[in-house]
Amino acid sequence: TSPWLDVNLLMPWYTDGTDLLQSPITPFPRAQKGAGIGPAELRVVWTPGKYGETLRGVRWDARTRHDFEVAETEEIFTRVMIRPNRSLYCGASYFETNRTVTDAALGAVFGGLRFTEQWALGFKQSINFDGNAGVRSGFATQYYGHDFLFEVGYTKIEFTGETGFYFNLSPRFFMDS
Repeated sequence: TSPWLDVNLLMPWYTDGTDLLQSPITPFPRAQKGAGIGPAELRVVWTPGKYGETLRGVRWDARTRHDFEVAETEEIFTRVMIRPNRSLYCGASYFETNRTVTDAALGAVFGGLRFTEQWALGFKQSINFDGNAGVRSGFATQYYGHDFLFEVGYTKIEFTGETGFYFNLSPRFFMDS
């Protein structure tokens, strides 16, 4: 119920630099790195108003990974989301990778409306700015059951132009905030 700023600075130390760096949160292998201090990562999460009146439901997430040895930024991610009430949300994000096997830069706008306790609609429009990230755009209808989420949607892979319908059945706690 109050404003919050969370800042994390990570400075990894590598004992052996013979392998490409791997991260479970990014789909691309990292650049070759010798032993010693690795790329620093700064993570920021800011909720300036939480559900107060002025900045109602605003949230900003950002992450950047910078290698000071070669003076190059390897990864940038930022997302702004606005949730003025429990039923409506919208936002935009940007993600960029450098010094990887497949460098890419992509953005997205997204939003959704939960018009009853059980039913919601959502959309996402992605744009490749650089490279081939194979991002998807689409819209979906979601049904929130007692302990599950059922989703039916239409999606398009921006890079190839392929389209199709999909469905998803997952535990509810994956999708509820």
